Amino acid sequence: LLTHTSGIAYGLNPPEPLKKQFADAKLADGLNPEDPTLEANVKKLATIPLAHQPGTAWLYGMNTDVLGRVVEVASGKAFDVFLADRIFTPLKMTDIAFRVPQDKA
Repeated sequence: LLTHTSGIAYGLNPPEPLKKQFADAKLADGLNPEDPTLEANVKKLATIPLAHQPGTAWLYGMNTDVLGRVVEVASGKAFDVFLADRIFTPLKMTDIAFRVPQDKA
């Protein structure tokens, strides 16, 4: 997943054969004011075929989103909570988030 060779495409510019499926799935891309949970988004992504056989080509895609969901399932915690508990808090990174809070914009 981290090498972007899984065959998972990205919704912003999917390969031509997958454009309609990505549009129909209405996947969140992380750039929206409100996005669904990783669980909901990855479930939608799972309905879209892979762009290629895993390991055969590089394609920028939603690989890290899927990996974030794997972390959620394995840890039993929401991805942002897992990151805070295991990485940000131990490193004393107190001013970090997926979105800039209004009071800090």
